[in-house]
This record gives sequence, C-alpha cells and structure tokens, in this order.
Amino acid sequence: MIATTRILWLAAVALLVASPARADRITAGALTYVSGGEPLTITLSSEDFTFDGQASRFSGIFRPWIQCLDLACGPGTTVDLYATFSGGDLPGTATVGTQTFTNVGSLASSSSLLATWTGALAIPADFASGVLSAPFAFSGLFFFERDTAMPQVLDLSGSGTATATFRPNTAFPGSLVLDSLRYDFDASASPEPASMILLGSGLAGLIAMRSRRKPQP
Repeated sequence: MIATTRILWLAAVALLVASPARADRITAGALTYVSGGEPLTITLSSEDFTFDGQASRFSGIFRPWIQCLDLACGPGTTVDLYATFSGGDLPGTATVGTQTFTNVGSLASSSSLLATWTGALAIPADFASGVLSAPFAFSGLFFFERDTAMPQVLDLSGSGTATATFRPNTAFPGSLVLDSLRYDFDASASPEPASMILLGSGLAGLIAMRSRRKPQP
C-alpha cells in the first residue's frame, strides 16, 4: 500500500511539474496608457471571462513608463514592456460565466486579479519619433468564489501586439517621451497546448481520499 501510494504521488508531482496548466485564453481587450494623469485602462475578454478596470502608473509595476521617465528611452535602446498589477492595485468588474464580481481587488470582495504583460520593443538607432510595435505575452490568475463559496483560481493567458508612440524629449536631447502605449490582444494567436495538470490534481485527490479511508491500526 505504501509503495503504491508513493508511486501515485510521484506520478502526480511529475504531471504537475512537467505539464503547464491549460489557461483560459484572452482573445480581446487591451491595456492602454496615455501620458498625463489618466489611469491605465485594462479590458480582458475570453470565452468565459471578462474584466474591465483600471490601474495607476504608480501602483504595481509599469516598466515602460518608469524606463522612459528615467530617460532610458532613446534611439538604439530597448523598452521593457513588463507590466504587472494585482489585488487592490487592479480594481474593476469581472465575470466568470454568468457570475459577476464587482469591486474586484477590494477588501470587501471575494475576488482578485493578478495580470502580467511581458515583451521587449527595440527602438531603431535612427528613430526620431513616431510609432513602433512589438509582440507581447500575457499571463494572469483570477481568484474568486463560486456561488458555492468554494475558492477557485482561473488561469489566464494571451498574446498580442504592443504599439507605442514616441516624440522627442526637447528638455533632454537624445531621449524620447513615451506619449502612449497600447497592448492589444490578438485572437488569431495559437492557443497553448492542452495540459495534464487536472489529471495530476485528480491523482493527488484520490491519494488523499484513499489515505483518509485507511483503517487505523
């Protein structure tokens, strides 16, 4: 019995480690930044999930703005597209299926979102001003409670194109001002391969049930 249980545990762990989770793929929406005092707007949409909210550039991490603020945006440099927001830094309204969650991320809510964008945008050496674009990848986790009050996690993924608009920084020649940046999701991108993580979780659950049923000596 001990040997069988150990084998099942090893199989479950191997599946969980070796197989990426199959994520709910975001096929529409955008993260939008415009220079000035306006917050970033964030919309996400998949077959079963939507989110509509906003975030401050001062909350979470929004590296494109930080990098250009530090005068590190200029011809011949690469802009880090990394951005991440979570919890109270990312308030909004979400839906999972037919269930709606308001005040996402607040202390009074039973839901919270972690969202991360990654990528890199190279600025040509002879670039003076205008529009540039580059691909990005997205990953996220939505924590929520169903009507049954059971905590659940929805794994999110996606990809698309980030489009940035630059103008010369007249106060500091040789650097650029980031006027706007928009991450648009692409529905035509290939979805991630299916995962075996649910099977691994199922094996772990069966082991736990079997252990509880084992008669005590």
